[in-house]
Amino acid sequence: MPPAERPADPATAPDGPVDVETLVRTRLRALRTSAGWSLDEVARRSHLSASTISRIETGNRTIGLDVLVPLARALGADLDDLLDTSTVDDVVIR
Repeated sequence: MPPAERPADPATAPDGPVDVETLVRTRLRALRTSAGWSLDEVARRSHLSASTISRIETGNRTIGLDVLVPLARALGADLDDLLDTSTVDDVVIR
């Protein structure tokens, strides 16, 4: 798809640079939903509250290593994959 027709990427700020936090939020939600897991299931697997995970996914809580590491482990993801800004086009939410 030509760049003019491509939908806006939620991880790209209007001036162009990648917003890593938005990228990670989008990838976390995509991993969770593609696995078919509810917030409660990820909460159980990560030992975090469902409310905390929801606030992270919606941008109402800052992502710190204290929550990112257990979420990545629970979802079977590497931190490198969650933080890699060279593959911004890989995020698909269905």
